[in-house]
Amino acid sequence: MGIKIVYKKHWIYYILHWLYGVEWGSVVITWNGKIYTPSPLPWHLVEHEAVHLKQQGGIFGSFCFFVKYVLSSKFRLDSEVKAYRVQYKSFCQVVKDRNRQGIFLNKISEDLSGKMYNNIIGFGEARELIHSG
Repeated sequence: MGIKIVYKKHWIYYILHWLYGVEWGSVVITWNGKIYTPSPLPWHLVEHEAVHLKQQGGIFGSFCFFVKYVLSSKFRLDSEVKAYRVQYKSFCQVVKDRNRQGIFLNKISEDLSGKMYNNIIGFGEARELIHSG
């Protein structure tokens, strides 16, 4: 069974928007075996979100994951680092050009160290954590 992708907002979005100011279109939500997104995703981002689906398990796992994700910056960081590592490896398996890999690593490091995650970590540390995985 493949991953189900749903092109609509999940109610969790409204909480994330309120907490972190994220906008629909810049955030993807995983919940109970589904990925919620406004538009089609590149393969490497699907791999990233698949990590979160595994971290969540079923519906009760999704709820518990979300509560911990919001309340614990350490849990949020650990969860995202694991997902970004998989995303980066997936990208590098397809794109062999080292310059493009470096540009991509910088982009996802900016994401991890940015507003979407409440500036949870600095750029350099984000880059090192993703690359070292």
